[in-house]
Amino acid sequence: MKRFLLAALLMIAATACTKSERAEVKEESRDAAREASEASAAKRREYEAKLDARLEKIDREYDEMKRDASAKNRRMNAKAKREYNERMVELDKARAETRQKYGELKNATADGWERFKDGVDDAADKMERGWDSFVAEMKR
Repeated sequence: MKRFLLAALLMIAATACTKSERAEVKEESRDAAREASEASAAKRREYEAKLDARLEKIDREYDEMKRDASAKNRRMNAKAKREYNERMVELDKARAETRQKYGELKNATADGWERFKDGVDDAADKMERGWDSFVAEMKR
């Protein structure tokens, strides 16, 4: 009798979830995954736009500094010229590192881009700190 009741309960449980209910659950699952993917893509686009703006600002300031420095360079002594050139080399390396990490992020998969985000942020922060310090020194 116990076996019969157990078998009957299993049959009821197995048939309780109809085909249409299973299809509905699948569709809801797909919708949730699609929404999560779209939210991640929007977050990525927003992040990339902000980083593009940061990098473009640095590039504009960098180009402007180079133009201004060429005029100042004529009035600099040899030591100041050497220090200026050394700092520019450092900044060029920092810019290249940031651009390289940003390229890795842009080429990352939709699911994996966030792993690159911290590295890009660190490189961009380092570049900005170096740039801000350099600009402050040049204004002295």
